[in-house]
Amino acid sequence: MTLVVGFLCEDGIVMAADSAASDIVQDVKVPVQKIFYIPKFKMLVGGSGDWGFIQELKAAIEGISRAAQTIPELREYLRNNLRPKLSQAYPELAKAASQGHQVRPVASLLLGGFLKDKPYLARHDLPGNLEDVTEQGFCAIGSGAQVAYVLWSVYAQSPLSINAGQLLATLIVKTAADVTAVGIALPLRIVILEKGKEPQEISPDLIEKYWLPLAQDYRQLLRDSLHQFLSQQVGKISIPSPHLPE
Repeated sequence: MTLVVGFLCEDGIVMAADSAASDIVQDVKVPVQKIFYIPKFKMLVGGSGDWGFIQELKAAIEGISRAAQTIPELREYLRNNLRPKLSQAYPELAKAASQGHQVRPVASLLLGGFLKDKPYLARHDLPGNLEDVTEQGFCAIGSGAQVAYVLWSVYAQSPLSINAGQLLATLIVKTAADVTAVGIALPLRIVILEKGKEPQEISPDLIEKYWLPLAQDYRQLLRDSLHQFLSQQVGKISIPSPHLPE
């Protein structure tokens, strides 16, 4: 499984991912870098899907000559530069997409950065289009995305600080890794992008010693809060006894 998540924060973008590909047959995990930085556009890119194809898409994005100023411009530039790659690598899929048929994406990209100094999040599914998810404040791609969205619905906070984004990124990816039958492969990788600054990758040592224990403490706090809430409310309301249907 793969999971890449992005959070829109007050001061920038937090993107996180598992960092290994699992071979179920061989029972081995191969390190894979799923988050990239495109310096020319000050853009974080997370990828899920056909890994060789994702590398080609990254190169195509780097080849875009002009920086977009708006989401529609970014959509146009991506369409013009990425769809030819699809036509070369998967001509039958490209033909079906051009005819309006539903085609399963061969790769999904999660994009995060700044347009006119404002942070944005967007998802690009080939051979689809660019979807602006800035208003949602969260996006997940990969086979673990459904689990991540369920967790986000529980943990969602707004607005988010960069630190809160790092905590939720750790919590969601780690929890997804804990509950999936075919595991999302750790270690966790976190990259933050703040306005006017170069991206920062959180060191594995810091994640291991600080963010993972903090996420575990927060998860326990939520469990304790539920028990406390129920203990306070049970005496205030009348809960009917369960009974078998007639």
